[in-house]
Amino acid sequence: MLLFEFAAAISATVYYKKYKSTPLKWMLPLLWYIAINEFTCHILLAPYRFEILYNFYEVIVCLGLLIITRLHLSHHTRIAIANVLIIISAIAFTITAITQDPFKDWPVFSFTLSTILIIIALTLYLVEQLKSNKIAAYTRDIFLWVCIGFLIFHISYPVIMFSRYFLVMDSVFIYEAIFLIQFIAVIACYGTIAFGFYRGVHSATLIKRTL
Repeated sequence: MLLFEFAAAISATVYYKKYKSTPLKWMLPLLWYIAINEFTCHILLAPYRFEILYNFYEVIVCLGLLIITRLHLSHHTRIAIANVLIIISAIAFTITAITQDPFKDWPVFSFTLSTILIIIALTLYLVEQLKSNKIAAYTRDIFLWVCIGFLIFHISYPVIMFSRYFLVMDSVFIYEAIFLIQFIAVIACYGTIAFGFYRGVHSATLIKRTL
């Protein structure tokens, strides 16, 4: 799974020239952060449980995706909705940091909320593209592929995490089933993102080509 996370980050790096002057440039450090954080938690610090790293991960990835998505929206109503989502997320994470110990506790509430907010924000962008008159051209939009990849992940990830924390894991079948779901979700997510950077161009370039 780490291989695909690093593949997405490497693909974003190799094709950085395609989008370096656009808001999508902030996706590059975010993808590298995701890959390095996962490597740190699951390889370097595998024998230990550093909740603080997972909690920081939730904050950075959630706010990062929300902000990047907001920068890609053009309709004023959807921009306003995205701004509200960012504010709600920031407030939720602040409340969680005050009421729970980030070094010991897994923030169930803020995790659930952040997942919902990300899905809403990414859906806003997809709706905006579907309503455009150039949807055929926009199928090559890099951020459209990124949205699809992260939607795959964030729709399936809550099921995986809640299963791990709340289900009885003494069943080998349940454990293997959850691992398989996670494996497929990660491959589908980051494989889609890596392919998007390889195949696609930024929407600003598409606009120029279709005028």
